[in-house]
Amino acid sequence: VDEDGEEGEGEACEWDNAGVCFILARVQLASKLIKRDDLEGARQILENASYYPGMEGWEEVVPAAALAWGKLESAQGSYHSARDYFRRAVVGFSKMPEKGSGKGGRGGKSHVVSLMAWVKMERSLGNMWAVRGLLQEACEALEYKHKDRPQEMWPEAAIGLLHSWAVAEKRCQNIEKAKELLALAQARAPTNPHVLQARAVLEGRYGSKEEARSLFLQGLEVAPGDTKLWQALGAWEAKSGRLDEARKHFQQGLDLEEDNCFILQAWGVAEARAGEVATARSLFERAVEVDPHSVPCWQAWGRLEERAGNIDLALELMEQGLEQNPVSVHCLQACARLQRIRGDVVASRINLQHALSLEPYNAPVLQEWGHLEQQVGNIEVSNELFKRARNLDRRRKRLQSYRPNFNDN
Repeated sequence: VDEDGEEGEGEACEWDNAGVCFILARVQLASKLIKRDDLEGARQILENASYYPGMEGWEEVVPAAALAWGKLESAQGSYHSARDYFRRAVVGFSKMPEKGSGKGGRGGKSHVVSLMAWVKMERSLGNMWAVRGLLQEACEALEYKHKDRPQEMWPEAAIGLLHSWAVAEKRCQNIEKAKELLALAQARAPTNPHVLQARAVLEGRYGSKEEARSLFLQGLEVAPGDTKLWQALGAWEAKSGRLDEARKHFQQGLDLEEDNCFILQAWGVAEARAGEVATARSLFERAVEVDPHSVPCWQAWGRLEERAGNIDLALELMEQGLEQNPVSVHCLQACARLQRIRGDVVASRINLQHALSLEPYNAPVLQEWGHLEQQVGNIEVSNELFKRARNLDRRRKRLQSYRPNFNDN
């Protein structure tokens, strides 16, 4: 039985225990409800599963159940409880016997999937030190699992995890460790353009610019049709102050894929940073013509117009983005800020209330609401909102101080 309680061929209910089979069936159903955002329904099913006679402490016996509880608690904001369940799942799956399916044991699929579910939660909390530790455990578990495999035959997923670990190390300012991990990833996948791109970006910021350019070109030799590489090289050249070179690379990417809204957006951002407002506006306009459903393109254009002082147009563009994704908290907050600037207090409040109904623990939204109430003279209300935002920031910092451990006692 895997991490979602799904049965593997010929593997279900291996303990020959009716209680375990009863629980696994409910874990499978609860996992599906979590994916559908029916969190209360999932909780009811998982709680009812614990009533099976003689199966007290079943989360310890069935790691898939602990994982389901971890995902549920994480989705409902109970992060301390979620961590405890994720740890139980990780430890439990690591102790399961290895099988031909590759799911059991340390470094098995279920063990790594449990770690990645935990990573997802810690990343959402901004706790990059915990993300780093969890990715390290996942990579070291895979090292153990595949220790006898030749370097060139490492699975692609393992290369991706090394890449992710390197990014986490970079975010924690462990630059040399990040370089070491990317070099290892390249040794195992010499022709992987994404690894070459990551090494190039890292070198460009923290090392040799010539080495960075060389790595970009190596990637393009391997994958000359990779538009993401052309986009990344263009963005890097623009940040390095070589806008003319950046324009050439963006255009080469568009020559490969004329309707690539990501390149158009990146090019527009580069032009905007250089003060070329008219050119940037033209590129953003092309981007939304290509893909009117791209929220980031509407947002980028809206930010350009806001900086240019075109508040009405900026609001119109942000509202276009919100129309494409009505549950985008970033768009709701941006619309509320622009409405506050225009003096449209009621509309701003409505958007902020909607944003908080989606993310009740979003401190920046509370701060924006505080600014709105302060602007209209509701000082007591604004002070309370600012206080709530500060308390959330303190809570987030406490959550970010957490470091995972995998001891089972």
